[in-house]
Amino acid sequence: INQLHSSGSTLFIATNNGLLQYQSGLFSMYDSASLAFPSNHFNAVTANALGDIWAGTNDGLLHYNGSVWELFNTANSSLPLNKIRSLALDSNNHIWVGTYSGGGLCHFDGSTWEVFTPATSGLPNNSVGALFIDQTNCVWIGTGGGLSIYDGTTWLNYNTGSSGLPNNQIYDIAFDASGLAWIATNGGLATFDGTNWTTFSSANSGLPNNLVRSICFDASGRKWIATEGSGVAVFDGVNWQIINTDNSNLPSNYITSIALSSDNKIWIGTINGIAVAN
Repeated sequence: INQLHSSGSTLFIATNNGLLQYQSGLFSMYDSASLAFPSNHFNAVTANALGDIWAGTNDGLLHYNGSVWELFNTANSSLPLNKIRSLALDSNNHIWVGTYSGGGLCHFDGSTWEVFTPATSGLPNNSVGALFIDQTNCVWIGTGGGLSIYDGTTWLNYNTGSSGLPNNQIYDIAFDASGLAWIATNGGLATFDGTNWTTFSSANSGLPNNLVRSICFDASGRKWIATEGSGVAVFDGVNWQIINTDNSNLPSNYITSIALSSDNKIWIGTINGIAVAN
């Protein structure tokens, strides 16, 4: 499992062998055996209430408009790199695309492509591992060189030397109900309210591992934190609970992605399949 994305009552699951859609207890599979996909290696997926599905593969960007799949790659578009790492839809239903190292960041409004690299913009690094669009339509960009916030005109950049960010390699960005940003990095977890930073690590908190891959929030406001090698940490603001293979049916302690579905279940993607926590 590479990424989970919850959209309404539908869960999308990007895997190394195709894209799964789970709805009403049923799985649907999208892969090269059933459709003309160039690759079964899906790294990222996002969707909206209109029925649009965007999926990033190792061989281009796929879009489903409710009836037809369309492929964008370096041969037929201005996409700078075919290996897609992260995706996000803004309030205008425009897609933002983060690539692996070398490609940078792209914006596509349905007709025109805009490419951002360190050479042409304030983007600090060409490898974009996380994307989030906030309520003001600002793009939060997690890269291999720190965090960028882009409002369409101005770039604000943060790294370990200029902020409380514990590591410059960012894997996920999420906002809780209070509007606080939570940032998963290769060196721990950070929060940022626009001014102040707070860092959680295995040295100063109950976080079992500093390699944090993903984060989501349940209906009670608890933080579900995916780690690489130590399972899931659940944080209610005071107490930490660790869920791992020793005390649960979790199939692996290497967690790749975590998401909340509309029925308040936590879906946990690992390197050995998925677990669901009620």
